[in-house]
Amino acid sequence: MLKNVIYFFASLALLFSYISIIYLYANAPQHLLTRTAVKQYYTVQQEDMPGHKADTIVTALTAADYCLFGYNQAVNENYVKAVSYYDSAIALEPANVTAYRFRGYAYYKLNQPESALGSYQKAIELSPDTADVQDLYYNMGEVYFHLSKNYRSACKYYTGAIILNITEHKYYRARGDAWYNLKQWQNALRDYNSAYMFAKAKGENLYDILNYRGDTYLRLGNIKMALNDYREAELIEAFDPDIAYKISLCYNKLNDTLKYTEYSVRADKLYKTGFKYR
Repeated sequence: MLKNVIYFFASLALLFSYISIIYLYANAPQHLLTRTAVKQYYTVQQEDMPGHKADTIVTALTAADYCLFGYNQAVNENYVKAVSYYDSAIALEPANVTAYRFRGYAYYKLNQPESALGSYQKAIELSPDTADVQDLYYNMGEVYFHLSKNYRSACKYYTGAIILNITEHKYYRARGDAWYNLKQWQNALRDYNSAYMFAKAKGENLYDILNYRGDTYLRLGNIKMALNDYREAELIEAFDPDIAYKISLCYNKLNDTLKYTEYSVRADKLYKTGFKYR
């Protein structure tokens, strides 16, 4: 008896599926009337359009739709799937700047520098918007810096971003980091100074800039200026053991035994708490 009931409901489910497919074909635009398109529609709808009923009337998917699906996948760190959606958007609109830009970021997160750079470069070629181009130059700099470890090329693209927007502090900060890794301390210092000035004018958090500028002053042998930056950073984040340790180093170099001991003990206690800034 139970087997008969199960068979009955299974038959009903199969019949409903056939009716849904017939309804889909009857209502879909003509250019979607292929098995591939129907399969694609249901795949996208089920994965990226939750809450929609299976018998929703099909409408043509646009490049903007695929970009949105890709973005949703990227937010959930499904970067491979995100790339496939951006590819679909580009197939529909080969000049879609957004698709190239977001695909570049997905490749960046997948640690594929050449693919990321190619997508960003294509977005630059297609973009009419200076604001987009400056960020794309910055993004290319990030690929060279973090993935390729090519700090000189990173400087080149950060400079491109700065030329288009001379008041954006993050561009100076990034280029300062690249100069620092190239051991060009004076260039790094100039960029950190610019980053500090523009970030302060905008009311941004100055902690990282102060930290790295302090490191640069240390490299240049300017202990007092390094100490000033570290102390200012301490006012922003008082429980970072790294800052306490760097302050102790400065006092040691300045032969201030009392302060050196104070901050050495402080750093040791903070490290033992396991605190990590950000």
